[in-house]
Amino acid sequence: MRRAAVTHHTSLGPVARWWRRLWSRVRGEGTAREERPVPLALPRDRPLPLSLTQESEWVFAREAAGEDWHQPTLPRLVGSLHPVALSLAVRAVVDRHESMRTRFPVVDGEAVQVVDPPGALTAPLVDLSGLDPEARSAAVGRIEEEAATHHFDMAGASLVRVALLRLDPAEHGLLLCVPHLVADLWSMAVLTSDLRASYQAIAQGRPVELPPVAQPADVGARERAHWTAERAERELRRWRERLDGRTALALPTDHPRPTGRHLTCFCVGDSLDVELSERVRQLGREQGATLYVTMLAAFHALLARYCSAERPVTYSSSAGRRSRLVENVVGAFSDYLIVVGDCSGDPTFEDLLARTRIEYFRAHDHQRLPFPLLVQGVDPERALRPNLLEQVGFSVHNTPPAVLELGSDVAVENFGTEPPEDEECAWTADLVFEVYDYGAGEIQVDLTLNKELFEPVAGEQWFERYRKVLDQVTADPGLRLSSLDILLPEDETPDVEEESTSSPAGTVVEALRERLTLTPDAIAVRHEERFLTFAGLARQAGALASRLSDMSPEVGRPVLVALADPLDQVVATTAVLLAGHVPIGSSSPQWTDERFRDVVEVLGSPLAIGRGEVTAKWGVPDADTLDLDRLGSAPRRQVVPPAHPELLAALRPATEKARLVMTPHRALLADAAAFADTAGLGVGIRVAATEDRAADVALALVSGATVVVPSGQPDPAQIDVAVATADQWRRLLATGIRASGTEAWCGPAPVPARLVAGLADAGFLVRGRHGWPEVGTTLTSARLDEPAALERGVGTLGQVVSGRRVSLVDSRGNPCAVGVPGELTAPAVASGYLGEPGATADRFVPDPTGTGGRRHRGDVRVLRTNQGTLELAAPVPGHVAFGGRLLDVELIEQTLAECDGVTEALATVQDWPNSFGLPTPTLVAWLTGSRKPTEGEVWEHARHRLPPHHLPTVLAWLPPDDLARARVAPGTLPSPTEALRLPIGTEPPRTETERALAPLWASVLGGKETPRRDEHFFRAGGRVIDAVRLVDAIEREWGIDVSVSAFLAAPRLAELAELIEHSAGGRPPRTVHTVLTEAEASP
Repeated sequence: MRRAAVTHHTSLGPVARWWRRLWSRVRGEGTAREERPVPLALPRDRPLPLSLTQESEWVFAREAAGEDWHQPTLPRLVGSLHPVALSLAVRAVVDRHESMRTRFPVVDGEAVQVVDPPGALTAPLVDLSGLDPEARSAAVGRIEEEAATHHFDMAGASLVRVALLRLDPAEHGLLLCVPHLVADLWSMAVLTSDLRASYQAIAQGRPVELPPVAQPADVGARERAHWTAERAERELRRWRERLDGRTALALPTDHPRPTGRHLTCFCVGDSLDVELSERVRQLGREQGATLYVTMLAAFHALLARYCSAERPVTYSSSAGRRSRLVENVVGAFSDYLIVVGDCSGDPTFEDLLARTRIEYFRAHDHQRLPFPLLVQGVDPERALRPNLLEQVGFSVHNTPPAVLELGSDVAVENFGTEPPEDEECAWTADLVFEVYDYGAGEIQVDLTLNKELFEPVAGEQWFERYRKVLDQVTADPGLRLSSLDILLPEDETPDVEEESTSSPAGTVVEALRERLTLTPDAIAVRHEERFLTFAGLARQAGALASRLSDMSPEVGRPVLVALADPLDQVVATTAVLLAGHVPIGSSSPQWTDERFRDVVEVLGSPLAIGRGEVTAKWGVPDADTLDLDRLGSAPRRQVVPPAHPELLAALRPATEKARLVMTPHRALLADAAAFADTAGLGVGIRVAATEDRAADVALALVSGATVVVPSGQPDPAQIDVAVATADQWRRLLATGIRASGTEAWCGPAPVPARLVAGLADAGFLVRGRHGWPEVGTTLTSARLDEPAALERGVGTLGQVVSGRRVSLVDSRGNPCAVGVPGELTAPAVASGYLGEPGATADRFVPDPTGTGGRRHRGDVRVLRTNQGTLELAAPVPGHVAFGGRLLDVELIEQTLAECDGVTEALATVQDWPNSFGLPTPTLVAWLTGSRKPTEGEVWEHARHRLPPHHLPTVLAWLPPDDLARARVAPGTLPSPTEALRLPIGTEPPRTETERALAPLWASVLGGKETPRRDEHFFRAGGRVIDAVRLVDAIEREWGIDVSVSAFLAAPRLAELAELIEHSAGGRPPRTVHTVLTEAEASP
């Protein structure tokens, strides 16, 4: 009796049930291990069906598109070897195990297995003994490489490659290359044992006598017969309860998930040092847990901390030998054990280990249904991306690699190949941990990661985080999961140490003085045909500043600039800054008389600069107004510079628009210098003016560029660089503006992909910058008109610019790991909020680095990728997060609302159950209008107007009032069971390709009716193996290769037909098919 099998239960009920199962075994009744009767032999004179595991492996091999999964071995045999005896032993083993001589052709559209007769395979001798040592070594290397990259033809003559290499009379090599479809890892040990026994018998002149063994075809047929639809459904009901509420993990990936299914992965490996390895083993012994349970618990702890996963679902590979009858069978029997973790409630690791042990035994109790049937049952529509059962794997291997022992006179070295490192492979999961431990020494950990999701460095980071978790929990098993430190040095967003090349001065007076020494005759500001040089600007602004100083020797007063002429505005704003006051532009849309009064209440009585009586409506008395029309020509006096760089220079709208940010001279100039360096501004560069004249003046002074103030719509031909918000750029694009190489700077984030596309189409070079007034408007920058900048659906934030520092922190203020969203913070440059000391104290917090400065948190969530770029994360206004992307809600809703009969649409991401009943995040579109269209009509309307990721999976109908209410209160939306789905479409195939594809489609699905052109293959009952059959039929009909991955990304009949047309280049099918429409078919 297993003590752990009893002690893991906490009540008598489970113990009683376990005891009944044990007593059933004693009496010889059916159990999970021996519930199947002895396999019966099938006739071998015809093709045989595949077993469930073979079918899964066959589909995988086809889907991998050339990425073969096999394990070539080339052991070195040193000593008195009998080559003929070894060759005959190989033949005996191949003859004994049918899988070694089985092919997998497609017959009548079905994948089958054909067993070739015995005696067909031998081990040819390749004599390399005549070569010199260097050439011989090179030849062996070529043979090894060729074996590792060999592509197997599953329907070919043989799927097993065997060769005996003679290196010299006392040294040989035995090449054995077997795909996983023929022999799994367990089978390699069986082959080794049988080969040893056969070789020894033949070498000693004895007959080979091995006990009878079952064959994979018989075992598979019996398994298929056992798993009737009723039995499978009964097990699936149990799984439905067990997986209730579980979702796929939010892995911190470097790239969003692509459409379709991509199997290309990369492999990395590393080892725990001996000391840590022994501590892990000792922890398991102390807690009464196996090494597998101990290390799986630590892995779940890592997933809880890194991915915020309370109930992680992982799979572990198992031999799949559910009966002793198949323990010595060579074939594909591998299965997977699903373990549902429980990290809820922030347990200690000791508690988590106990939970994991219980879950492990529970998994064994439930693991009756073969994994292929479970995956098919949980995700029949192939809609789960990713499928939580296949997303993350964790396995521990503690059986040493098989060693070929031919006898005492032959030494064998390095039998088997080490797991590959930094090499590509094919696999279905996003992330797999494979642990190898043989009881002593280092524990090896190999990782496999999906290449489409992760950068190569991610594998090293996952291993290092796991190592840190193991180090902490072995030192203190009572540590709570929330206290685990998984951060690495690279998780700290690096400070950009380069100094700004513009070297901004501390005050505007100093900046103007420096500019006059550098480029006094350069043009500072231009409006139509008029312009001012920096010398001219200094002369006029200096004179005006003197007048202001006469009016108010006190600095820091608000000065209303109520001028219509752009050159006058620039001169007056510069004068106000020189005099130490705060300019407020009456023409800026951010200023109203009410907001101006709020400023006056805090800063004191205002001054004004205007012409005529423009300032009267703002409440500024004539005595405090400089009327430029009445200004005399008094001699210019020297202006006294402001006392220090912290003197207030500008008031800007805060991220909370109702507040005003107090920006000192130092911050105003530093912000201008950051953008000037990033955009490469200099003398002669023409920059479009913004609505912030103080910022325009600062930018001109620190960079020497020319600020161009247009009349009305700017002319891109007169401008080199333009800066505007996303809304402003949208309005400009609506006017039909065109450019030829002008840089369009967008920001702050988010910058939608369609805006970037529109600007690029209009001839702009699209750039992005992000920041906010409290920390500076240029923290990061990126080139947005490149595909990589938009892969998440909105413009990337890019890299941190020179001279700036940012950090990503979680809700507790701790740094975030790479790939984990957090709040973007940066050192505050503003003085605070005007008249709001409480809000200033709340939002401007002390810098935790101890520098004495303050930091401010932004209003967007950001993550950092392993490429070093910063990306927006949900929530983002106007977007929904789905599949690792931020989808443009407005684009979806506008497009759907243009469909015939639809007047309004609402796009949401909701947990929607699939046909198995598993709630899955789903893109749902709620429609309303004058006529309820069919799903096919909406799909046909949207599929060429929306990017593939923006197409809703579910279409539902709502009355207009209900939709309006749901837009304000999403919680009022109907539940999935109450939702009124749109009716399915009825349109038959339309194009010639669709008509030719329809009979193939129907034949594979076993239907007699003509499929609709919008019919979804998997929702109509298709399986992945059916998809393989269909693409095979397409290859026969059109002579083209359509990958299964491409089909998964385009699973509707019309989509697949377009894929065929694109690949075939207009080539017609070999067979002409006629599909009549309903009208044509009527008498």
